[in-house]
Amino acid sequence: MIADAETRNGWHVVARSIDVLPDRPLRVRLLEQDIELSKQASGQCDAVLVNSTGAAAGCSPKLRERYGLIWICLGDPNADVLPFPEFDDRRFTTVLCGPYGVATSALRVVENFLDMAHLPYVHTGILGQEPHTEVPEYKVARGANGEGPIATNCLFWQPSPSLGDKSSSYVNYTYRVPRPHTAILTKIADTPGSSGLTIMLTVQPVDQERSIAWILYSVQNATKPETHLRARQELVFMQDKGILENQLPKRLPLDAGAEVPIVCDRLSVAYRHYLRERGVTFGAG
Repeated sequence: MIADAETRNGWHVVARSIDVLPDRPLRVRLLEQDIELSKQASGQCDAVLVNSTGAAAGCSPKLRERYGLIWICLGDPNADVLPFPEFDDRRFTTVLCGPYGVATSALRVVENFLDMAHLPYVHTGILGQEPHTEVPEYKVARGANGEGPIATNCLFWQPSPSLGDKSSSYVNYTYRVPRPHTAILTKIADTPGSSGLTIMLTVQPVDQERSIAWILYSVQNATKPETHLRARQELVFMQDKGILENQLPKRLPLDAGAEVPIVCDRLSVAYRHYLRERGVTFGAG
């Protein structure tokens, strides 16, 4: 196992709970390790490491089921599975989007999620549009208790701020990076009764240059059916996928001098600094 301690001791999504049935074990891969998931008649889900022949290969990893997802830790958990209170909040409609396989490092996927500058070019007509390409100055602070950076007052002009909304306006985002492979975006509801939004992206590092993205997409006071909410998020992610898979190098460079950032990259710079602080090397260049 070549994964660094921070990555090995973290919780990673590997499957949906509904995909594992008592008579249908499921093989998944995490950190270059094959894992077989199975479910007992009682409903309890189990995991075992297996080799290329399917034989057991070592101790069983830790397993949790939260938010309709199966989370695996291959080491000693450094914290519990990340809280996502919107999942149990009746004011929110939460849909699972994914899994989305991406031929790049999991760290690349997270950093792309944090980047506002690409919105008008990659998500034209949805999350941005030329000539509204400016990223106004925003604030970035260090997270507490081992969490990554927090960016607030992230204002950006959008032609369609929410599903079915064609009235362009500025939106106000907050970005959090609570774990190296997880980022959360919160869109602040601008008027009472309007739709707030929380998106949790968590990325499964399959190996150093392949990953799987899982998204919990949670809308406050949703007026559209779940199928429409999922379709919007899937459209956005599929636009990102092609860009991500063509970025080189596939592993995220963490050397401070590897790339030249600009002002709007402040959050990305803070994210890379956080990864260096936590000793993350798996999927890094």
